[in-house]
Amino acid sequence: MKRPVTAGHGQVIGEALGGQLPSYLGQCFPASDIPPQARELYRLNWIRVIPDARYVPVPILPVLRPDTGQPLDLGYSMLRSVSPIHCQYLNNMGVRASMSLSLLEQDRLWGLITCADPQPLLVSHPVRTMCAAIAQLLSVQITALQTRDLQAERERKSLLINELSAAMRLATHDVLDGLANHPQQLLGLTGASGVAVLIEDRLQLIGQCPTEEQVRALYLWVREQCLDSGELLVTEHLQSLHGGSAVYSDVASGLLAFVLPKPVDNGVIWFGAQLRSSMQWSGNPDEHFVAGTDAHQPLQPRKSFEVWEQQVEGRSRPWSAADAFAALQLRRAAIEDDLARQVRREHEAVRVRDELVAVVSHDLRNPMTIIIMQCGMMQRLVSRDEGKHTVRLSAALGTVEEATSRMNALIADLLDKSKLDAGQYPLDCKPLDVVELLEQACALLVTLTSHKDIELNCSSVAGLSIDADPQRLFQVLSNLLGNAIKFTQAGGRIDVRAWQVDDNVMISVRDNGGGILPAQLPHIFERYWSVREGNPNGSGLGLYICRSIVQAHGGKLWATSEPGVGSVFTLSLPAIA
Repeated sequence: MKRPVTAGHGQVIGEALGGQLPSYLGQCFPASDIPPQARELYRLNWIRVIPDARYVPVPILPVLRPDTGQPLDLGYSMLRSVSPIHCQYLNNMGVRASMSLSLLEQDRLWGLITCADPQPLLVSHPVRTMCAAIAQLLSVQITALQTRDLQAERERKSLLINELSAAMRLATHDVLDGLANHPQQLLGLTGASGVAVLIEDRLQLIGQCPTEEQVRALYLWVREQCLDSGELLVTEHLQSLHGGSAVYSDVASGLLAFVLPKPVDNGVIWFGAQLRSSMQWSGNPDEHFVAGTDAHQPLQPRKSFEVWEQQVEGRSRPWSAADAFAALQLRRAAIEDDLARQVRREHEAVRVRDELVAVVSHDLRNPMTIIIMQCGMMQRLVSRDEGKHTVRLSAALGTVEEATSRMNALIADLLDKSKLDAGQYPLDCKPLDVVELLEQACALLVTLTSHKDIELNCSSVAGLSIDADPQRLFQVLSNLLGNAIKFTQAGGRIDVRAWQVDDNVMISVRDNGGGILPAQLPHIFERYWSVREGNPNGSGLGLYICRSIVQAHGGKLWATSEPGVGSVFTLSLPAIA
């Protein structure tokens, strides 16, 4: 019986001899003895038989199938020719007949039962059938035992994962701080000889590890490999992947690592110390093929199968499937804990922000109201005085009153934004007549348009109705009209229009102002963004609040613009049938 060992090589782990063939028990055979295409055939077929390795092959006629134009697929055929190199390989071993039974673990080739005879032998069909049944039963048992052992190991490691996960949750600064504070559990999780925990610019080494400088350089390579290959990096022969690691292979011949998907460096690297051992090969493993006796003779398989002992260095104990499972589970737990930590921080930031907005809205709005009232009273008193400073004082009071009004509007915008972000923006919806709504909005702002000699036109299809909060929707229309008036030159024109498309009422505000640059247009609905840089009159929240209000009504708000021609802001709201 032969099963795979490290790097795809095979080792004889059981043997029964009849006295005519040498013993190969404990010896290893290189992976090149069974190339990938042959391994796939073993996986697909329970049994492969060669009655006589010195047979003379008979060609199949025709060479190509008439229906497909392709060679006949003999992958599942019992009676088929094999590679001449394999036949010569058997002859070099002194074998004339062979039969191989495939042993599978969950559809993967686990090993082979190889039978050989120095004389030609045709195994009967009943015997072949029984042998195939034995291979199938053994494969079921192998899968069951491997699954049982893996599950038991996973359960044992799950206890450590739970302990380390709890430590990460309780860590005050970073989730990986919890791992660094539990070194024995972290080492025991994978059976590593050393482990490095990198937390931003901090590095903690536990057990047998390379130097700090070497680990930091190695981490940069590990990070790139994890980004390219997936969640984990696993190898028992590190220097075959990273040549620079040969200088510290005594403490880090193997590596198991993961990194966290964060903008800063965070990761864990387990190290496997070098495990020096010797392997007994059946012949020189590096001598895959030998040249023929003359220039026209093809390559032939090696002829010697005498024991060849090789010292193995630069390799660690192979990481088990349970080790990789444990590392993967720990990574997932770290990501989940880190995300939960970010959510908690975000909630705390929102709470602090809401408290600040509450203070602003209450403690600042009241003084602003008092200032406005006092300015109004002082304006009335000044208007009765005909002194020489009356005009200057009146202008100063007007400036104070205007600035205070702007601050009040800014505070109102901040309060609205806070409620919108928190999903606590109340709507008192009722059926509204669109014609009446537009007329009220235009009538309120007609004074501003007349001061700039702007023509304001309002038109609507009769009978349009929507279900909306009149105060909030009036706020949207006032903001859109106010912006149109602000950015339209004297003598310009503004058109407000309403119509219906399918089940939606469309309302547009069109101006012939300077327009918005294409690079600016995608950003106009963002928070704290103003079309005119350096504009002190806007908070940059108006359009953001307008779109949020429209979306809260189940509608949409968008804009189109052409520099030098003007802009059109259009909103759609569900119509009342």
